[in-house]
Amino acid sequence: MGMTVLDRRRLPGLFVRAAGLACVVAAAGCSGGGTTSAQPPWVKSLGSGVTVRIPRPTASGSTSPASVVQAYVEAINDGKLTALCQLVEPAAQGACQQALAGSPQTGSSSFSDFALGYVATKGDKALVGLTGTHCSPQEKPTCSTNKDPAAIFSSGRPFDALYADATRALSPSNSGNRYSLVPCVRVGSAWYLYLPPADF
Repeated sequence: MGMTVLDRRRLPGLFVRAAGLACVVAAAGCSGGGTTSAQPPWVKSLGSGVTVRIPRPTASGSTSPASVVQAYVEAINDGKLTALCQLVEPAAQGACQQALAGSPQTGSSSFSDFALGYVATKGDKALVGLTGTHCSPQEKPTCSTNKDPAAIFSSGRPFDALYADATRALSPSNSGNRYSLVPCVRVGSAWYLYLPPADF
């Protein structure tokens, strides 16, 4: 998961940097499934105002950060790169479409054994974790695997610091294929993949 969900450094590999992936199409919001009464011990380190949801598949048409990430992975695996721009926040969709214009409509990146990890939400921001293997011929190493649904979340660091790390992992200067959480943002009632403004 290049492992950070969106790969803007290389178009049309544009969207392949996220490993923790999650959130669905523009019209669909992201708010994640139910919380669990027995929270993992690391949840406290994320800070106050953070809601953590357990890993679980999302229903088709659901509105959550997890559903956006799931839709992203499906678009990558189906080679539907044009669908990716609908998953990013509205302010970045035009730049996304321009970046993909003239690019091959199929990508060379793929995800295997994908499953959602934990999802942490704080206000209009969310971080989505995932497990599985992301492969991209343009990156080093070519493939990256994460098997821990709590990876990075359980590091003891607060949500804001983890969100900043996930955003930095999307930087065009970051050429490594390594796992990271997927940042999402809520605009109105819908959730989207978050792309830093300078990435297009």
